[in-house]
Amino acid sequence: IGTYGSNSLMTVSNDLPFQIVNIETYSTATTHELVFTWDTRSVNNPVSLTNIEANILLGLVARDTNAPPSNSEGPMVLTNLWIDNLVPGVTNIISTPASGSYGAGTNINVILQFNENVILSNDNLVVCLDSGGTAVIPPFGPASVATGTYTIVGGQTSSDLDTTNLFLGSAVLRDEAGNTAGVLSIPAGHSLKDNSSIIVDTTDPTVTINQAAGQGDPTNGAPISFTVIFSEDVTGFSTNGILIGGTALPSTISIQASNQMNYTVLI
Repeated sequence: IGTYGSNSLMTVSNDLPFQIVNIETYSTATTHELVFTWDTRSVNNPVSLTNIEANILLGLVARDTNAPPSNSEGPMVLTNLWIDNLVPGVTNIISTPASGSYGAGTNINVILQFNENVILSNDNLVVCLDSGGTAVIPPFGPASVATGTYTIVGGQTSSDLDTTNLFLGSAVLRDEAGNTAGVLSIPAGHSLKDNSSIIVDTTDPTVTINQAAGQGDPTNGAPISFTVIFSEDVTGFSTNGILIGGTALPSTISIQASNQMNYTVLI
């Protein structure tokens, strides 16, 4: 950059993982200041430069114009420098609970995992689901995980709950270095249904009751058999849910289950 007689004012040996593209000098009667500019666009992933010796400032301050430059300043040490060109993104989507069949009124926590600490501001992030519902994530951060709650309402259904869209709208999602995500994508192979198995079912089951095959009618024998067929698997079907009418009331009632949809009632 300059010399005092035959003495070099400054030597540069760039030990950083990117190129110096500009050096500017600012001088007063007593001080000399240099501003270094590095091109970090080639850094695809965040680089931590903690206590890295850059070895770029040697002998910056001359005692006077007739004296050789002083090397007392030594090398410049970069402390806690963080270079981050990474655009924030979602890496995984999970839920709690992770599996099961659920009806109206149930809360499902939908959890987004990000590739770095991020900050959401200005508005909510809306996670759209294939059941027709949404999980709303309010502003947060900095954090690498965020959760929104999906409350199942009547009329919604899904055989394997999945995410269909991540909607930012007017919300701003950025990392601590200021990189912003214009659009959030659902990561391939890491959507909600890839990590969970949730059935959303808000349709009430229907039931059909008939005389069992081979049951005599009329008959004076006991027991009398009826088939009870539900439209889907059910739990909790018991004799307490059976009402018998007429004058010849049975003394006992029993239930035989073929599976969770098909039952035989003996009276």
